Amino acid sequence: MSSNSTYIYETYIRAPAERVWQALTSAEFTCQYFHATHVESTWEQGAPIRYKYAPDGDVAVEGEVLEAQPPNKLAITWHVLYNEDAARETPSRVTFEIETLDQQTRLRIVHDRFAEGSVVLPEISQGWPWILSSLKSLLETGEALPPATA
Repeated sequence: MSSNSTYIYETYIRAPAERVWQALTSAEFTCQYFHATHVESTWEQGAPIRYKYAPDGDVAVEGEVLEAQPPNKLAITWHVLYNEDAARETPSRVTFEIETLDQQTRLRIVHDRFAEGSVVLPEISQGWPWILSSLKSLLETGEALPPATA
């Protein structure tokens, strides 16, 4: 793995782009589909972003808002704190691209700028599909996926 590695995942959601944006940027939603974390940010360029576990408030992931164009694009840095090895890495970047199509929304995630020999890349390659599938389920049915067990 090199710093040139890029992870891309797309899904199609039967929900308006504004609702998908809300699900990505609101703790009311993230706590349901994103491993019980509550996202916090003002969503302004340069603002900090944190995904905190409830109820203790430990930060799982932190970063900075690089770009926010509601409801179409959100780019953030991604610094994993829940894993000691990952916490030593430089932050990577996550870009959410949201596109309205005929009665659905395409959500594309591009996660890149990984450190050389990244331990984050293999983790997110397993994590993003489940997280985004849970988000899709929540928006389409009103219920997120049950917690994944190994």
